[in-house]
Amino acid sequence: MNHFEKIGSHGDSIRFIGAVTEQALPNSESELHAEYDEFEIYQFLEGDLFFACEGKRFPVENGTIIIICDCVLHRPVLTRSCRYRRNRILFSKDVFLRYDSQELVLYNRLRQQRMILLPPKVAAQTGSDI
Repeated sequence: MNHFEKIGSHGDSIRFIGAVTEQALPNSESELHAEYDEFEIYQFLEGDLFFACEGKRFPVENGTIIIICDCVLHRPVLTRSCRYRRNRILFSKDVFLRYDSQELVLYNRLRQQRMILLPPKVAAQTGSDI
């Protein structure tokens, strides 16, 4: 059973979504998707999975945060049946124009790298609990 909760929003530019799947089933990398008008942040809280992004696999531990550029094919891939908990933030390019300082540093980094992965220890040090 899936439980999705819209935690909040900031106008049309930012949406916060929390989700819990009590008994998630393993899924496939073949079901990739992309957000075409939005950037995306995942915070993985519980589950056995890896993250598939543009033909590569990235290990995911509880507490991992991943920031994804728009138009990037990706998918969290569950490796076994388990409880799966995550938070997501979807936001438009406009957010960078309003909040990213020093000539759009984060925006330009995302455009170059396509994805930024923060392992749990790094995420904890930055205080970036979403």
